[in-house]
Amino acid sequence: MRQDQLFQLLGLCALGLSLRAPVAAQGIVQGRVLRAPSRKPIPNVEVTATNERVPNGLKTRSNLLGYYTIAGVPTGPTVLTFRARGFEKFSQSVEVVKETTTFNTWLEPGVGWWKFSIGPNREARGLGGIEGDGVGRQVKAKE
Repeated sequence: MRQDQLFQLLGLCALGLSLRAPVAAQGIVQGRVLRAPSRKPIPNVEVTATNERVPNGLKTRSNLLGYYTIAGVPTGPTVLTFRARGFEKFSQSVEVVKETTTFNTWLEPGVGWWKFSIGPNREARGLGGIEGDGVGRQVKAKE
């Protein structure tokens, strides 16, 4: 192989490497989840980061002190959703940056997640006389 052919081959290889699709920038989302109004930490909160590149979301849970970390979140607009049994679900849009994005929040006590069973007419019967729509949302409380 001649020297000029070798340089052409090396040039084509370098061009091929530069034409590869760029890897999406990623960041880390971290923070703490506290109970309103006492501001005590809430353990075991499910935290989900969702955006157009991760439509099913990246999930983690808060630790005993209420801290959470999600690594590998694509940069850009992202919705963080916080769910915990006995608390109202909370969602907030944040801008994830390449480094670390910190988002601290608190959850209000409320219905939160609750267990239910599907009756013979596909109605949902929750605990404590609460009726639901079959997907976990409260429809009305029975009197």
